[in-house]
Amino acid sequence: MKRSLFAVVVLALGAGGVVWIAVKQRPAPARARPTADIAVPASGVVSASASASSSASAKPAADSGQSFPPLAPNAAWSVVRWDMSAAKVEVAFEDAGFDVADATDAKTGAKRLRVKRGAWEATIDFDAKSPSQIVVAAESVSKEVADAVVTKMKERAPVTKTIELTEWRWVKDTGEGTTLAANVDGATATMRELHVRERAPGGAIGFAGLRWGQSTQEVVGQLEAAGYRARVVKAPETVPFTKGDVEGMASFNQFGVRRVEVSGPTGDRAAARAKELESSLGKPASTEVSTKTEYVDDARATWIQVEVSEKRPGEGLALVETYRPKK
Repeated sequence: MKRSLFAVVVLALGAGGVVWIAVKQRPAPARARPTADIAVPASGVVSASASASSSASAKPAADSGQSFPPLAPNAAWSVVRWDMSAAKVEVAFEDAGFDVADATDAKTGAKRLRVKRGAWEATIDFDAKSPSQIVVAAESVSKEVADAVVTKMKERAPVTKTIELTEWRWVKDTGEGTTLAANVDGATATMRELHVRERAPGGAIGFAGLRWGQSTQEVVGQLEAAGYRARVVKAPETVPFTKGDVEGMASFNQFGVRRVEVSGPTGDRAAARAKELESSLGKPASTEVSTKTEYVDDARATWIQVEVSEKRPGEGLALVETYRPKK
């Protein structure tokens, strides 16, 4: 709360006449704040109209997908430059009318600031002196908002890479879970399949005729019968296996085999494999489709990734923007 202090000054005039003058005295600021750097024209003068215009543009509609202050000169994102201290970042947002929360990691002491507006949340991580990463995220955004973010990013910098991922997940009450992930990174398409069961064994795994609870030797025998090369490795006890470009690993606990992971090139087999698993495991509990686009803004020395993902059934679109200094 701001307080005004008044001092009273008495001046004596001639034969005892006095004049009372009330003088308003401005208090010292409650705390010293570092000043956020402001881009100043060559004339060294910032006009009042320009300042008002900037203030107005810093408060767009909350549902516009552009809820934070617009990209400032030389900034990596919004008002944040890679050479700013945490204190200057905080001041820059406060001057734009945003509340900043200190989210410093209690265990490691790593400095972190968090800014929210509507559905959007930005987390800014710092190293010893300056920002090291910025993550801006929102859940349940519309397709139009997600498309607008991607379009705006393409206007800022060229796309350097696109990665598409589809992930199917099955979960059973018996304590087993299966995940199938198909990843397309440019011309390279790979598939990863993971089967996990932590409880007492029972039933088929769904890969190469293996069953939960089998011993290392039983797993090796079953894999070899399916055309894989397999061997037992001790401490910890595992069974690595290969067939052509496909490789995998079986892990064990007190119940026998507890985890099987397989990966390799997929070609166009991912959808067919998902159908095979669906025939034995039933409908997947969830299916997530995501697209990651990467950009490099050389002028601002910034690497950027935008991920748009959709979870089915009915979980909407999620959007994550990640910014890091270009190395």
